[in-house]
Amino acid sequence: MVVEYRIHADEKFYVTAYERYRRQLWWYRWLRPVGVLIWLAMVAFAYFFRGAPADGFSLGLFIVLILGAALIFSTPLDTAILRRRIRKFPTLNDDWVIRLSDDGMSSSGRRGEGRLDWSCFSRVRQFADGFLLFQGPSLFHWFPDSACTPPALLSEVGDLVKRHVPDHRDVERRAPSGETQTTRGSAPAAGSEGA
Repeated sequence: MVVEYRIHADEKFYVTAYERYRRQLWWYRWLRPVGVLIWLAMVAFAYFFRGAPADGFSLGLFIVLILGAALIFSTPLDTAILRRRIRKFPTLNDDWVIRLSDDGMSSSGRRGEGRLDWSCFSRVRQFADGFLLFQGPSLFHWFPDSACTPPALLSEVGDLVKRHVPDHRDVERRAPSGETQTTRGSAPAAGSEGA
């Protein structure tokens, strides 16, 4: 059995891939709440700290306000930096055909071809709209369901990947096979660093 993915590796595709990568990290969802708690603790400390001279208090208040602004604008700033990095990818806007079979993964595009055996992959993280196939801790390939041709093979893809990659986890549950799902950023497109 051979399952084919036709991927257009545009900016939206890469942003989605990195978003899914971050979503599967257990600690990433706690990053923002912990930042808010630290900021609130600093606000409380600045409010109740009265022993310093007036200059020390105003400096402390200034630092708290700067950190609060950084917390508020961290997500849009992070997205802007990510998009800027993605725009420098030499393979941006390339079209890829990636085939998964019992032999492994093969890819072909305008700039070249490649083949990897299943032993190169360490884990799989399943999402409602696709899956991440990892080659190590942070090198991954994003396979959106919308890029699978024909879509009827999606259930077979899950079985194929589970057979060959032992560390397989569901981050999000897939919708029942009769329903279609549209998720923000799930446009057809290739992997992260090395599609």
